[in-house]
Amino acid sequence: MFDRLYEDWSTLDSFQRTRGVLKLMAKVIHRLWKEGNNDPLIMPGSLPVYDADVRNEVIYYLPQGWDPVLERDVDGERAETTEIENKDTRFGSVQACRRAGSVFPGSAPSTTNQWCVVWSSSA
Repeated sequence: MFDRLYEDWSTLDSFQRTRGVLKLMAKVIHRLWKEGNNDPLIMPGSLPVYDADVRNEVIYYLPQGWDPVLERDVDGERAETTEIENKDTRFGSVQACRRAGSVFPGSAPSTTNQWCVVWSSSA
């Protein structure tokens, strides 16, 4: 995850390589720690973009319009991914739909000058 941020996100004009990575990852690590997450690595699928602090930090660097994409399509209380996992416990037990949002950290910085719906599920 650090490499993804350092390499891809640093191409964004407002994202500072070292400071930006450390600031974002501090919020991510804090949220994961509060939840008791003991995963050995922080992978793109484990980013807690449902958390308001993390989501606000992420969209700060992106063009306007990303907040509804994250909230409805990637991860959040009203996201389609959450609805699917609540309906089918097979998906919810491993957070299969929410982890599919791992496409977001790799694709968002490459859409600086264009609009792109990152991921939408339809199971």
